[in-house]
Amino acid sequence: MKKYIDKLIGNSCPENKGYKYVLTTEVFIPFVRMTLDIVKRKEIGLQLIEETILKLLQYNVSTVQDISRILGLDSEIVEYVIGELHVKELINVLSGSISLSENGKNALKRISTIVNETGELEDIYLNLITGEILEKLDRTTSRVPAKDKILNEIIDINLDIVRSKFDQISNIFRVRQEEEKKYSRNLVNNELISIEEIKEMSLTYLPLKIHIYKSESGREVDFVPSKLDRRYFSEIREVLKKQIVERKVFSHIFKDIRYMKEYEFKPEQIDLYIKNQKLMKELLYKYTISNDEDRLEIEEEISKLLLSKRILENNEKELILEYLFQRSNKIDIYALNIRDILFDDFTIQLLALSAKSGKTICINYIYDKQVLDLIKKRKQSLPDLNRVNFIQKGDLTETKFVFNNRHVIQESCSNLPVLENKYIISRSYYIS
Repeated sequence: MKKYIDKLIGNSCPENKGYKYVLTTEVFIPFVRMTLDIVKRKEIGLQLIEETILKLLQYNVSTVQDISRILGLDSEIVEYVIGELHVKELINVLSGSISLSENGKNALKRISTIVNETGELEDIYLNLITGEILEKLDRTTSRVPAKDKILNEIIDINLDIVRSKFDQISNIFRVRQEEEKKYSRNLVNNELISIEEIKEMSLTYLPLKIHIYKSESGREVDFVPSKLDRRYFSEIREVLKKQIVERKVFSHIFKDIRYMKEYEFKPEQIDLYIKNQKLMKELLYKYTISNDEDRLEIEEEISKLLLSKRILENNEKELILEYLFQRSNKIDIYALNIRDILFDDFTIQLLALSAKSGKTICINYIYDKQVLDLIKKRKQSLPDLNRVNFIQKGDLTETKFVFNNRHVIQESCSNLPVLENKYIISRSYYIS
């Protein structure tokens, strides 16, 4: 029961004054993940022989022969080091005479030198909606359950766009340098000089969990992200609304017509359902503020109330279905719109798993030629669904799940007018 309670509290949606909760879903922000070819200015520590030769030059020892004699080294070795120092622009060589350059004098002061070199900068993320550059994204995905959950890209990715974000990318480069220094004493100092090319890039998506609400007095909708996703959502809120109106996103949620046949479940003891709903809310709140010892008592109270006549909490449907599927041998489903079952990945997976374990499952639905094709395709993708009995009915008046002919999850459904001539389906669930 503790696991159930923790999940239910974790799935809870916040109160939104003046608005009615409708549903919880995900929206996906497109990002491009890049590897960049760069030029960096690199500070390199001087080798001992380089440092020694520079110091001799500082004291006017300016020929290969004199340096070789003082150091006791073969002249070929000295000539090689002189050549390296010249390439690094630390010395001047003129008619056999060698002298320190300004870079050489500065290098002696810090016993290091600076050179430019090419390199790669990996895992740079560009938000294709806002243009923001990010160093890391912990939970991106390349797979999205429905295309109309993806915001349409606004930014066209090219090298000029990336270069215009130089300051942000340079800051990421610097932060990574500081992190690496914590684990390597000998790490040299680097500075980003330029971005040459986009070497690699791939499209990825950041999923944001959002709760959708509808105004109690008008057609306005509001979106409340989870705490984890607030920083990302604030910048896309208006973009999301605009793309909903333009039918670029969430077309499966916001319809142009009254999509669903409305039906309202009216239990005879509605006052009891409401009373138990209120009691469940109170117990869940007490649970969140109690110590471990008190929580054990509250768990027992919630356990007794769990399958009593009540209105389910927002986002509790999946939890209660999973709970009852696991504890039932016979499941009967009556679906006004079987597409809601077939396209609900969570429910259809529960059905397949339960059928595989030998449970008796019947799905009653209204006949539709297109539905037959959908059922066939679903059976092909999930062979265990062949163990499920799909029963055609001439007519149904409600959608419900019946477990062991005892516990019933009843659905109530209505179309709510929102935004500019849009409708959104609002569902609530009752257990008896």
